[in-house]
Amino acid sequence: MFSPVMQADKMGLGSGTSGEVYLTQAKRSFGGTIAGRPVVGLFGADFLHSYDVMFDLPGGKIALYQLSACKTPTPTWDGPSSKLDWYRLGTNGLRIGTTIRLNGKKIDAMLDSGAWHTSVLPSQARKAGVSKNDLAQDITFTSSGVTGKSKVGSHLHRFASLQIGDELYPNPLLGISPIETDGYALLGADFLRHNRVWVSYRHEQLYIQRLRPPEQDHTFDLRIKPKNVPGAGAEPAVPLSAPFPRISLKDAPPPGSAPTASTPAGAPVTVLPAPTP
Repeated sequence: MFSPVMQADKMGLGSGTSGEVYLTQAKRSFGGTIAGRPVVGLFGADFLHSYDVMFDLPGGKIALYQLSACKTPTPTWDGPSSKLDWYRLGTNGLRIGTTIRLNGKKIDAMLDSGAWHTSVLPSQARKAGVSKNDLAQDITFTSSGVTGKSKVGSHLHRFASLQIGDELYPNPLLGISPIETDGYALLGADFLRHNRVWVSYRHEQLYIQRLRPPEQDHTFDLRIKPKNVPGAGAEPAVPLSAPFPRISLKDAPPPGSAPTASTPAGAPVTVLPAPTP
């Protein structure tokens, strides 16, 4: 897409600042608010690659580190963590690629905090054993990215397992979408919302720490419930094991908000990330 380019004299995140920052103008509204302020853009790797970045979204923190003396930096987390090697993607090598296992099959993925939910390509889903008959029982949805163009023919499918590093996530609910990512799945914000993640651009390493045991883990899950139904004594959420209604998801929301959709019969439903317990 062609887009206007603007220059900001200064941009910062916490105590980290950068000068002469170039920004591209998106063609769509990002929607949603954070602490009452509108979401107006995406904070990118062109700024973050100057640091080791620690995402602790369950704790409400993002930390930036500039390390000079550590040859092999590791997070100072209590408890076990898992290390993933990654490789650089994109023209400037700022995108992060890694290998994960879907139903035991190796697939290539790209870490993308701007993706509201983790998605895999149809070819990767087929490699993991998903058939056309399986897809016929799934939710179908449309979505759009920063270009504003809608993508159709996507599905939400519950896989048997997803392995990231040493961590195995059973029964994850992932998107299957014909996204234009040069063959890479998108490891999205649902992953960051429920785990600690350390990104070392200098050493090309990812560290992850799982914060909940598998039986309590909601990393790759969604709740589907009728819209505008009170919580107490309300109709229960639509079970994800049941045949899915056809819905249309709108633009990806920021964490904490939810896209809305309607079934063909007109019964409104809401699809939103499962909260961190």
